[in-house]
Amino acid sequence: MTIDNIEEMEHDLEEGLAQYIDILLQRVASPTKRAYAKQLLLADFNNTLPRGIYMDNMVMVEEEE
Repeated sequence: MTIDNIEEMEHDLEEGLAQYIDILLQRVASPTKRAYAKQLLLADFNNTLPRGIYMDNMVMVEEEE
């Protein structure tokens, strides 16, 4: 397994996790609460990973229209 394959797998995992979390948070009406919940879920996921492996938990707050 090459470094490119590993990076591609990590990217796919991060993308899949972000999509899963978005599905979980669909019914949260407030963008601020949604962003906070997403950050908590990613932090909790990072706590379950082996040391040295972390998912990107940068959160973008959506503006209400």
